[in-house]
Amino acid sequence: MYDYDQATRSSGRHTQPSRPVYDYHRQEETRSRQEPSRPVYDYDRATGSAPSPSPSRPAYDYQSPASERPKAREPAPFVNEVDDAARRRTRTAQAASPPLPRNGRPAGGMSSSSNRGQQSPRGAVRQREWHAAPQQEVPLKPRAPLYDQQADQRAARQGTVPPRKKVAKRTARKKKRELTPGQARRRRRIRYLLAGIFVTAALAAGVVVSAAALFKIKTVSVQQPEGGTAYTDDQIVAAFGQPVGENMFGFSPDDSAASILQALPYLETVEIQRRLPDTVIIEVTPAVEYCAVSSDAGWVVCSSSLKVLRIDSAAPEGLIQVQGAVADAPSPGQPLVLTEPDKLGAMQQVLSKAQAQGLTPITEINVSDLYEISFLYDSRIRIVLGTVNDLDYKINWAWRLVTPGQTEDGLTEEDRGTLDVSSRNEDGRGQAIWRSGSL
Repeated sequence: MYDYDQATRSSGRHTQPSRPVYDYHRQEETRSRQEPSRPVYDYDRATGSAPSPSPSRPAYDYQSPASERPKAREPAPFVNEVDDAARRRTRTAQAASPPLPRNGRPAGGMSSSSNRGQQSPRGAVRQREWHAAPQQEVPLKPRAPLYDQQADQRAARQGTVPPRKKVAKRTARKKKRELTPGQARRRRRIRYLLAGIFVTAALAAGVVVSAAALFKIKTVSVQQPEGGTAYTDDQIVAAFGQPVGENMFGFSPDDSAASILQALPYLETVEIQRRLPDTVIIEVTPAVEYCAVSSDAGWVVCSSSLKVLRIDSAAPEGLIQVQGAVADAPSPGQPLVLTEPDKLGAMQQVLSKAQAQGLTPITEINVSDLYEISFLYDSRIRIVLGTVNDLDYKINWAWRLVTPGQTEDGLTEEDRGTLDVSSRNEDGRGQAIWRSGSL
């Protein structure tokens, strides 16, 4: 082993090492001489007994019974030796003072004057004397009886009804919630709307009550054209059905007009007006016989609006006779109904457009074939239209041909035959074919 001190002495010089050398033995001696940071509890000194050579931990004997085995020593509480003298002086002073009552105060009044001049020994605790205050008994609140949950079952077995526990009803006030500006505006609109509805209902009720009480029919006036109609004023008023004294607003003008037209077929139109405060005006126009349609019951005479006027056994003269159509269950005052509804529409179109163009008089119309519709003009010229396509052009072309002076190659008033305007030439213009002599 290398000895640094011997090597230095032999070399004749002594130099300090560049790094300190740790002396283990010196450090151990210094550590053993240091005082402990916490006082060490001496059990033998505290109990006053001689030191025991027994180890701190008892040896456990497995052979001896449990009752004879030595019990482990319980650790003693920590004792600070620095304040041990002051604690002993405090215990001596407390032993000399009278015992304290339960409330923690000494019996008798506090004698602060007697103890004020006395000086307690150093480290002793000063004690104050207190007068015993009279103790007052506080009355205990009675406890509420416990609710018996099995009372109902016992009462059901015994046949009695137990008293019910009264439960107080608590009404909790709801906290009023603040409304946002949008909700407040919406509520105002709802209030205004409800107020408007109520006001309107009140006004309507007032109008109805006043109308029922004030406006009564006193006069019914009938207005007819100059030539008159097939009916008198009294017949029209009787068909009206609202006698004098009735409420002015107790009837519907449209319903009353329809009832008059059904009861009096030879009236084409009926219009009813109220003139306050007490007058009703009925304005009528007569219905004119226009055409006749065959049926199982006879010939049905209709007006220009195809309203059934009457039913006759023979074909009436001077009217347009409809060929190729049969009326279905005709009734005076009702609209005309055919067994084939398509023919009714085609017939009505041809007659209305020919009358509007001035292509009159027409004595006969044939709708047996909807692809070959024709009518007889002035009982001498049969005009063939074909279908209802381009009906306005065909009727206008036929009118110019049969009317003298409209075209250079038109027909005269003495010509008799068949005029076919149902076809067109290659340029798309109307082409008329005239066959003289044949109807």
